[in-house]
Amino acid sequence: MPKIDKTTLKKIPRLKISIYKYENKNTYFCKFYVGKIHYKSGYKEIGLRTKNINEAISKANTEFKIWFSEHQDTTTKKDSNIDLDIAQPYLMFKIRKYKHKTHLKNNEQGERDSSKWNYLKPFFEDIDYNDIETVEQIVDDEILSSLQEDGRSGSTINKYFSVLTQMFKRAKDRGTVNYIPDTPTQQVINTPREPYENNELNLINNRCKKEYEKNKRDVFP
Repeated sequence: MPKIDKTTLKKIPRLKISIYKYENKNTYFCKFYVGKIHYKSGYKEIGLRTKNINEAISKANTEFKIWFSEHQDTTTKKDSNIDLDIAQPYLMFKIRKYKHKTHLKNNEQGERDSSKWNYLKPFFEDIDYNDIETVEQIVDDEILSSLQEDGRSGSTINKYFSVLTQMFKRAKDRGTVNYIPDTPTQQVINTPREPYENNELNLINNRCKKEYEKNKRDVFP
């Protein structure tokens, strides 16, 4: 299989599009994530038939918008299942790893990790796990707040985040994702969080609404 010439690699972070040439090709290609329901790798690759990078960027944007306008009923969010793709392969690995350990503490490690994931799982339903910003926002805000409100100690909270980090590390090693999410430090975990005031909540809601409308216009102008 031809290799990508990394010196030609350009990215459009806003739409998560990669633009590049292969080592044995003169024209540009692009790829973006569309979901494993469409392709085994989850990525759509398109030949852009141009040697000019500016024209390639323009064509890649157009191809991205065409694809998602024609496949609105099969979005990546529906296909991106963090439980099936990331959590379960990791948990099965841990259960197998510790299954025959004689020490009871080690023997039950897989089950303890499963219990922690059952708590975390609802936060990630209908989430595209390839969206690092959304994943880290859930970790930093929703999960941390929920664990603190449930009265978990700082060391216990850290164990929940350790399981999540290990899941993503194994998923990255297997090529399922290309990042490991940052999790709160022990100092952040142990710092009490003050509740939001009503005016702060309004500001947050307005900002989220503006970001949603902006992203919607970018994909479907």
